[in-house]
Amino acid sequence: MELKYATPILFAALIMPVAAHAAKLPPLATMKLGENQITYIFDPNKVTVIAPTYSLTLALKPVRGNSEVNRGQLTPHVWGIAEIPLSINDTPENFLREIQLDTKFITLHSLSGELHIRASRIKYIIEPPLQADRERGAKALVYLQPGVVDWSGVPRPWLVTETPDQVKALADEKRIQEDGE
Repeated sequence: MELKYATPILFAALIMPVAAHAAKLPPLATMKLGENQITYIFDPNKVTVIAPTYSLTLALKPVRGNSEVNRGQLTPHVWGIAEIPLSINDTPENFLREIQLDTKFITLHSLSGELHIRASRIKYIIEPPLQADRERGAKALVYLQPGVVDWSGVPRPWLVTETPDQVKALADEKRIQEDGE
């Protein structure tokens, strides 16, 4: 192959896929989130889950071990933007619509309320191995990638009331739609 043909071929092979991928990236979103209503500028593609969570506040006291953690009311929080879940001031549906992700999430039911999971982030789904989880009403554990962590920083699955087959069917429908876009 002559050098004059090699350059355009290399350009097409290396640069074109990068440019095509970059064209699919949405613009960064800007919103006030969290208990203190801090303005976050974030990548909407990082949003993984919206679920009802208690807002926690810590009341520090001067004596070690006497600090109090107060649990607020159950409100929608979003995972994936910051290191901790952030509260949102809107319904999950409106939040997802505003950042143009409403077609990429499935709605499931956790033990504490409605749960919105990005279908493309599901790593695997299993039946609950613990009898205690089954007795509480969980029919499936949904693991996500990247893993969602709880307040203590420990990766946790989502316990849902849908069966693994129901979760799979909902996720597959959204994943097919997302693949077609």
